[in-house]
This record gives sequence, C-alpha cells and structure tokens, in this order.
Amino acid sequence: MDAAAGRRINSLITAIAAASLTGCGFGLSLPLIALNLEFMTGSGVISGWNVMMSALATIILAPVLPMIMAKLPGRGLLAFACVLCGVSFLAFPLTDNLWLWAAFRFSLSIGLTIVFIVSEVWINQLAEDAHRGRLMGVYATSLSAGFALGAVLLALIGPDGWAPFVVAAAIFASGSLLTLLPGPGVQPPEGEGAHPFALARAVWIAPTAFAAALFFGAIETASMHFISVYGVRIGLIEQTAALFLFAAAIGNIAFQFPLGMLADRVGAFQVLILCAIGGTLIPLLLLVTEGALAAQFILFFFYAGIVVGMYTIGLVLLGERFKGGALGAANAAFVFMYGAGELFSPPYAGALMDAINPGGLMMALSSMAGAFLIFAVIRRAVTVKSR
Repeated sequence: MDAAAGRRINSLITAIAAASLTGCGFGLSLPLIALNLEFMTGSGVISGWNVMMSALATIILAPVLPMIMAKLPGRGLLAFACVLCGVSFLAFPLTDNLWLWAAFRFSLSIGLTIVFIVSEVWINQLAEDAHRGRLMGVYATSLSAGFALGAVLLALIGPDGWAPFVVAAAIFASGSLLTLLPGPGVQPPEGEGAHPFALARAVWIAPTAFAAALFFGAIETASMHFISVYGVRIGLIEQTAALFLFAAAIGNIAFQFPLGMLADRVGAFQVLILCAIGGTLIPLLLLVTEGALAAQFILFFFYAGIVVGMYTIGLVLLGERFKGGALGAANAAFVFMYGAGELFSPPYAGALMDAINPGGLMMALSSMAGAFLIFAVIRRAVTVKSR
C-alpha cells in the first residue's frame, strides 16, 4: 500500500468513526430526551415541538455551512461539533424548564448537523463511482451500529438522572479525538458551490434524491423520537420500550451494505422505490400486531433497515450526480431537506398519537413513506416521458 492510499484509508476511518460515535450519541439522545419530556409533560404535542428545534437548527445552518467549510478546515469543524454536542448534553439535567430544553436541543442539533454534513461530504469525495453504494452502505452500517449501541446504553443506564447525559457527553467528546488521525481532509466547496443559492440549484437538478431526504427526515425523526413513547403507551417499562430502538438499529446494520451493493448492481432509483414500498406497508403491519411483542420487534427490525435505505441510497444518488465543490453544496442541501422533514413530522405524528393512542404513530409513518413513493413514481414517469 502506498502512502497516498494509506492517508486515504485513515481519512475514511476518521469520517466513518466520527459518524459512528455520533450515531451512538444520537441513538441514546432521541429516546432519552423523549422519555424525559414524556415524564415531564405527558404530551406528545409538546414533545414534538421540542424535536422541531432540531429541524430549525438544520434549516438555519445547512445553507451557510458550505461557506463555513470553504473557510475552515473540515477536521476542525468536526472537532468543534463533537465538543458542542457534549456540552449541550451536560446542560439538559441542570433544569426542567421546557424553553431551556428547547434551546439545548437547538445547540445539540447544530453540532449534529455539522458532523453529518462534513463526514458525508468527506466520504462521498473519497468514494469511487463503481463502489459508491458499498462504501455508503459501510458508512450507514457504522452509523447504525453506533445508534444500536446508544439504544442499548439507555436500556442499561435508564433515562433518569445525570448518568445518561454524562455518558452521551463523553461519547461526543471522544469523537473530537479522531480528528487527530493523519490523512487528507475534506475538500472545501469552491466558487458557486459555497454559495447558499447552490443548494436550490442542487435540489432542482436531482429532486427525487432530495425528496428522499425530506421524507426520510420526517420518518426517522417521528419514529425514533416516538417509538419509546409508543412502547410505554402500550404498557411496556421504559427500558423494554427503548429496546424497540435497538431492534430498529440492528435492522439498519443488517440492511445498509446489502442495499448499497444492490444499488451498485441494479440502480439506485430502483432500490429507493423498494425502500419506499417497505416504509409504506410495514407500519400498517405494526398497527395490526400491536400487543404482540415478538412480532413488533421483528417488524421494527425490517422496517428500520429498509426505510433507512432511503437516506443511504439518496447519498449514492448525490455522489453520482455531483462532483468536486458542488458535492458540498448538494450534501448541505440534502441535510437541509432532512431538517425540513424533521420540522413538520413530530407535531404531525404527536398529534395523531394523541388522537389515536398510540396507533396514530404507525398511520403517520405509513402516510409519509407513501407520499414519497407517489412523488418518486410520478417524477420518474414525467422524466421518461420528456426524453
């Protein structure tokens, strides 16, 4: 192995490992914050509004992050983001003021947005087209493995007191140390790629990929935030309810590399449609198996593994359509659309859960995936007809 190849591998390790640690903290934080808010308020709507702070942070930051990336080194941004996440976690147990919890959620999400955009741009820049699906599958698998570990940690520690917040802070703080590994850094966006209007241009070029990010952001945020609450409302104890997230994360681990490999072989769009079909149908099966614990664990395993493919395959489409400095803007737009999905889905799912308790969550998840499926099919038909 020559020196350049070694540096490239070190960079891949840095980006993927940072994302894995972030996934671990993320997997712990979503049910942790949701369960604490459930105990504090008992309201799905209030909990949903808190999640909206994540969306606002993403929507505000994503358009300007390419300009920041053009001026600051990617490794430094990753380190800063991990520290910001850690500090934000330590702030939560200091108060039970809901407005401050919203502010802490906002700052936490600023850090998460930076980590996801920088690491995904970095990995896509290092990927070769022939193996892009596989590499993004490895990235998504590592992210999911971290997510699974976070869910297990919460099940072991429990949601009460300082301990889970301190553990989450330590996980994110350790991520900053990975940036010390040698290797080439993230290529900064240049010229038009660093301009906020480049995000709108990217969406215009590849609308289906960005629609996948929009609806996946809506689906993941609603499902990951409310799954533990759903479990509690059907009569499970908190730790058992958190294991629904573990089942989902294991499904993510199992499915992402095979989905990426399938995309390399048969095409990304075809795999994206399969993921949308699964995302539409499986929540309906969860709805009719409510109370059958074993069946629900199995269905959550398949559901999460398939629906997360919308994000993984969306990233593959980005890498195929955008190169160089334009990729930074495209990835920022991708995460921006994810944040837009975060914005509308928690109040929607929370309100449905309160109106139809607790099966409204499954109805919300199915309807969102179904909306993307309809959009993608119509978009493909229009594109084919115009050729």
